[in-house]
Amino acid sequence: MKKSKTLKRRLFAALMLAVIHLAPQTANAAAEKLPYLIYEGVNTDMTVLWQMTTAESCTIKWGPDTNYTTGSFTTTEYGDDHQHKYSIPNLTPGTNYCLNEQTSYLEEQLRNCSAKWKIVTCHHSVFSPARKRNFQFGRDEWKPLFDKYGVDLVLNGHDHTYARGHVPVRSAAESDVGNLGTVYVTSVSGPKQYRFSREQMESYADEGYQLDQPANLKQFFQVINIENDTLTYVAYTVLGDEYDRAVISKDFGTGTKKLRKESE
Repeated sequence: MKKSKTLKRRLFAALMLAVIHLAPQTANAAAEKLPYLIYEGVNTDMTVLWQMTTAESCTIKWGPDTNYTTGSFTTTEYGDDHQHKYSIPNLTPGTNYCLNEQTSYLEEQLRNCSAKWKIVTCHHSVFSPARKRNFQFGRDEWKPLFDKYGVDLVLNGHDHTYARGHVPVRSAAESDVGNLGTVYVTSVSGPKQYRFSREQMESYADEGYQLDQPANLKQFFQVINIENDTLTYVAYTVLGDEYDRAVISKDFGTGTKKLRKESE
């Protein structure tokens, strides 16, 4: 086990995401087990457990980013094998505590990206196709970055259903100029399924989204092939049958893109 003065880990459980920092009091202290979260039935609290290699007190800090401004506590071990435990109180259910940090990271990566094709994967669906699912933060904060930096394809999960759509490039007068902005795909590979909601998808029209291909109660895997100025996306069912296909052609000189039909 590599020794470290500090132990950091982003932790996700239930619907809470926080940045947690553990600082042992001794410089050469090492962790036997890195921190993990347990939900114990109170939706405003999360319990953190970890284990050190030697007798050690630790200071745990947490917050929405690496400033760890929400709270802190110094723990001592319990039992005879150097284990630590602390229950973080007063969390807000449904809050993702480090989205601002993720947004800064995303913009930094996109700003410095020199790749000819830009593909982003994130767990939560920016345009959720399932009823009563809504990642508004993604549309408010991440979609403008995808637009600004010319992201070609965004791959999402979380919602246990399938939808492919796109956002076209719009003029200053908010009219569709015929060029592609970004293709968005939400997919599901496992047996857990939520029903597709067309009403939900239609609610994104004011944000520029256009639905191209939905599916309901199906499992998929995807194959993406890139050849020079063409990206081909194909979704197959678990039986290997092709269900959906999208072909993006791109002019690297101007950055303009088209979503082509197979007949073109």
